Amino acid sequence: MPPRSPGLAISTSNAGAEERPVLYADSEGQATLIGADLVEAITLIVVLPFWRDLAKGFAISELGSDLRVDHPDFDAERDRLLQALGLASLSEEEAAARLLAVAARTTPDYVPRVPDDDYLPYELLFPSGPV
Repeated sequence: MPPRSPGLAISTSNAGAEERPVLYADSEGQATLIGADLVEAITLIVVLPFWRDLAKGFAISELGSDLRVDHPDFDAERDRLLQALGLASLSEEEAAARLLAVAARTTPDYVPRVPDDDYLPYELLFPSGPV
């Protein structure tokens, strides 16, 4: 898989708001919501470190297998991190379903616009929504 450009995750609402979804935007002009709140966003990223590749149509099983070939201790490290952060454990399939569900909420309210390009909208990282 090709190297990725860095991205930015930001909370999209004012402090104290009831809902504070987290938006991921990259330097290539793609964006998506990655969590209904910061806790969910971190949980989904920890469980699915390959989450961006799901948008390219790769299967979870294929991505998980590739990850474990390169990082055989991934499951234990993930579980330790989730426990240290006090986050609930999820299966990769459940995490992917939650990611796709929150990503489907990106449009129309959370699509960022590029201020130096006549405020053109970012492309959706998950354009088709949930599968």
